Amino acid sequence: MKFLLKPILLLIAFSLHLAAVGQVAPKETIGNDTTKIIWYANESFNLWNTNPQKGLLLADTALALATKYGFAKGKILAYRSLAVCNWSMASYAPALDASFKGIKIAEEVKDNELLLIFEHNLALIFGDLGDLDQAIYYFKRNIALSLELGNTDNLTGAYNNLGYYFLKKKLVDSSLYYYQQAFRLSEGNKTIKDAQYLFLSMSEAYFFKREYAKALEYCERAFTIYSKLNETVGLLECYTMFGKLAIVNGDLSLAQENLQRGFKMAKEGNFIYHLMPIYRSFATIDSTRGNFKQALIHYQKATSLEDSLNYIKQKQTFDRLLMQYRADQKEKENLLLKESNQIIAADAKIKKYLLVGALVTSALIIGLLIFFFNKKYVYQKRMEEARMKEQLTFEKIRIAKDLHDNIGTQLSVFTMDLSMLAKQNQLELPIHYQLNHRIHSIIDELRDTIWTINKEDLDTERLLDKINSLCSRFRKSTDRFQINITENVTDQNMILKPNQGLNIFRIVQEAINNGIRHSGGNKIEVVVESTPQKLVVKVNDNGNGFSNQPQIKGDHLGILNMKNRANEMNGTLHIQSGGSGTSITVEVPTT
Repeated sequence: MKFLLKPILLLIAFSLHLAAVGQVAPKETIGNDTTKIIWYANESFNLWNTNPQKGLLLADTALALATKYGFAKGKILAYRSLAVCNWSMASYAPALDASFKGIKIAEEVKDNELLLIFEHNLALIFGDLGDLDQAIYYFKRNIALSLELGNTDNLTGAYNNLGYYFLKKKLVDSSLYYYQQAFRLSEGNKTIKDAQYLFLSMSEAYFFKREYAKALEYCERAFTIYSKLNETVGLLECYTMFGKLAIVNGDLSLAQENLQRGFKMAKEGNFIYHLMPIYRSFATIDSTRGNFKQALIHYQKATSLEDSLNYIKQKQTFDRLLMQYRADQKEKENLLLKESNQIIAADAKIKKYLLVGALVTSALIIGLLIFFFNKKYVYQKRMEEARMKEQLTFEKIRIAKDLHDNIGTQLSVFTMDLSMLAKQNQLELPIHYQLNHRIHSIIDELRDTIWTINKEDLDTERLLDKINSLCSRFRKSTDRFQINITENVTDQNMILKPNQGLNIFRIVQEAINNGIRHSGGNKIEVVVESTPQKLVVKVNDNGNGFSNQPQIKGDHLGILNMKNRANEMNGTLHIQSGGSGTSITVEVPTT
């Protein structure tokens, strides 16, 4: 569904664009120059998908002219093009900046039609960034403004997008509500635009809700349209859903047949992303039939594909940064060469004045030679450091891959062995569940370690993602505790050293674990705060405190480990404990 959503969003954005460009600029503003500005802005927008870099140049030209003449409508159209061209290139920060600037001007001049476009684009940008709450917020604003203006042309798409984002948040009832709103609106207009996407989305939502009959009904409706259109990706998605539905209904032969069709289409089209759910479904079928060896093979293929895609992303980022680094080094090398040439020229000039003052000239030559050789030494030292850093980076990637391929695979095999023992009644079910949970926790820890090894530097945004993921895992492991995370960070995304990110993560993990095991409370809160000078992370629980917990003392191994980790980062660890609970605070300098 992720790959099917983007074409819908792009079509909706383009239709909003066509509605806006049909408006004529005010004649009293700058005369014929309005036509030139609007042409630049519209032409740049038309290039957002085919040549976004050229589109940015034209948009900059339109913005400069519109600013020069004070043409508000031209500035709005230019910001619209800058936003969508940057979005197309995955440059989200400048895309957001252009969107907010365009919204400000559109609100000032009360241009609600263009305001609709910016709110829609903002929702798409936040969706790509993974900020689903912001995406949902702007789509809801977009719907409210559309209803207020009586503009229902794009409501179907907005409802469909809301359904998609709520489904990603696992809020299935809300997702189905907005999908049904889109469906009802389409029926009222006697047309269902892009119905196949909507039907397949509703099928997926009903599948999550375990209403398999309705899931099958909407999947069949989507399949009928995709078959007429002969859309390969859509048919592939349908076959995958048919296979999953057949599995839950116990018809493994039908499931195998549908999944094989989808597998063939994915292989022929090289749709790697779509192979992962098919391999996982194959593993489920094999496991149900007792073919654990084949199930393990399919599970490993799915995991390998997922890790390969992540590795490719990391490798692409690494290669891009390495190219930038080498280009920077080349520029520095040219600068040093230029300086060297200047020194040689200065030396030649000095020789002309040897007759005037031999002693003065000699002193100058010696000084210049010292300067030259010092520059050369510094340059060679920097080049050596760069080579060592590059070798270290590749070695870290190799170690991370070895950890994943060796230990990760052995843990996966161990999980399958436990399942086999449980199925053969040689292992009690509660013990199987407990061991299986512990192995998966070890796998998560291994992935966290691999993630840290692969990082040169770490930003606070990524650290927050990892802490959120950690809290989610703890929530799944206990029904007794309510675990919340509160973020109060500055807009500036701070860079942390690798050992800082890992140590902060481990301290939070140990503090939450202590709260669950020893506090006797039912609520844990993780608070992340930052200033330009430091990062502060607090873990608070509402338990009994250390005074009623003789098993936790100041020399407890977990507390000593937390203190040592804080010292490694040149940070501080504070522990406050009493009858109202325990608070563990770590402060890390970031400057």
